[in-house]
Amino acid sequence: MAGFYPAALALPAALLPAPALVAARDLLAHRTCLPRHDFGWYGPGVDLENEEVARLLRYLPATRQVRQTWQYNNLCYSTAGYLAEHLLVVEWAEAVQQRILDPLGMKSTVF
Repeated sequence: MAGFYPAALALPAALLPAPALVAARDLLAHRTCLPRHDFGWYGPGVDLENEEVARLLRYLPATRQVRQTWQYNNLCYSTAGYLAEHLLVVEWAEAVQQRILDPLGMKSTVF
């Protein structure tokens, strides 16, 4: 995944408050301007797919400018997973299995 390109170029919908500025590496480095927002995805009865999480991000309030500070956010990792699914045309779990776990000889993991 090309880390410097805006994530919005690869995804069908504008996902973040500043989609033209947020690159794939920002999603993974927690520099997207979004704080945690954990209760939006975690809890009883909540079961969101990566695409659903990605589409909901644009509605969450930003607290900083892009790359201004580090703010931990699991939702951005889900969005990075959706970006990988979109670019690789394979589900995230399968991509992780084929590209990371199998080459390392890992037989089981939880992610």
